[in-house]
Amino acid sequence: MSGLFSPIVWADGDDPDNIPDADDLNSEWTTSFNFLLGYTRPMALFVNTTGTAVTSTEVNVPFNNETLKRGGMVHSTVTNNHQLTVPLTGQYQGFMIGGFATISAVNTRCWVRINKNGVNQAAANIRAENLAGWNVGGSFVVDATAGDIITMTMNVSTGSTAVMNTSLLAAPKLGIWYVGDYQ
Repeated sequence: MSGLFSPIVWADGDDPDNIPDADDLNSEWTTSFNFLLGYTRPMALFVNTTGTAVTSTEVNVPFNNETLKRGGMVHSTVTNNHQLTVPLTGQYQGFMIGGFATISAVNTRCWVRINKNGVNQAAANIRAENLAGWNVGGSFVVDATAGDIITMTMNVSTGSTAVMNTSLLAAPKLGIWYVGDYQ
């Protein structure tokens, strides 16, 4: 019959039954498919477990634990462990959690911020009602260029001090993933 597509013929000389396998597929297609599934998509989840002191001056959160890092995200747990370098130009989304184990005064304002190349992109804050166990968090969207540096900072109101939480659920965390191109 005319007008119908011809059947696909897989050409694999090593396969006597002519059953398609991964090496029959177009490499660009498999790369794109893996990216969509998240296997190669830039994404990361970092956690701080050091109990770093926090004052009224913004302090970079040192991420000494890489729970997840793939797709070309650049981060070191030793050198400049507060910095993450993004691999692709486009939009990134994520979440930030600032965990405070102890706070020196009731009604202390606690902040957590996401910065791109040192410029604030997103912030969240809360006023503590007791002296222990406060988390502040939020989500963010950042338009970035390949090579931009993302950092997370925490601070408290003037005259107060605090310590970052180190427990598994309440420790400071940064989750970030590549969404795609932006217009």
